[in-house]
Amino acid sequence: MAKQDVTVWMEEHVYCALSECLPEGTSIEQELARILERLYEQTVPEEERRKVEEAVRREEQKADAEKRSRRRFVLIKVVKDGRACHLLTQDYPTPLEAVHACESCQPGAEGMDCEELAKTAFRNSFPLTQEKFEEWCRTRGQEVVAAYEIDLDENRMKASVMGHASEQSLDVLVGAAKEAYRDPGLRLEERVRVFGEKVREYSYAVEEECGQEVSSAQLVQGM
Repeated sequence: MAKQDVTVWMEEHVYCALSECLPEGTSIEQELARILERLYEQTVPEEERRKVEEAVRREEQKADAEKRSRRRFVLIKVVKDGRACHLLTQDYPTPLEAVHACESCQPGAEGMDCEELAKTAFRNSFPLTQEKFEEWCRTRGQEVVAAYEIDLDENRMKASVMGHASEQSLDVLVGAAKEAYRDPGLRLEERVRVFGEKVREYSYAVEEECGQEVSSAQLVQGM
């Protein structure tokens, strides 16, 4: 909603004297706002005021609808000791950020249960029931930009980002995330690039050691 400033100039001594004489907890600005409101009600006809109120209400509804349409969410499922926690947040839109958040609380992770670890790793997140989590997965469409399943028991992470699905070892992802955050001066997009390069590099090393393919390409594409 657009606002219009109303400026009233007063001589400084007058302003100070008036401020000191007003009741405690009251300001000149508050009193002026009340006076203007009374002036509006006394001067503008009731029919015209109803039209104005309706126009204001339509603009507020339009602004709310536009704000809701721009909202984007991330779903996170954390599995630890056979238990699962489900979270909703507007943070961590890239796999790098999700892995880094999880990696940051690793030193104390062994002593935490699933819920405590999820809350510690993913701040500003809201808990969901499994049913609500699954409902969000099914019905929210473009509102959900990413969904992660971080399984600490299996040491794996599944990621679905903008339609690209993948699964990767947490060891590979954590190692790549550490490299991406090694230089504190990098911007997020630069960190994501380093992360992708390191995921490919570490995955190739695992493939060589194990003699089997470990898919990492989709995870990198999904960022």
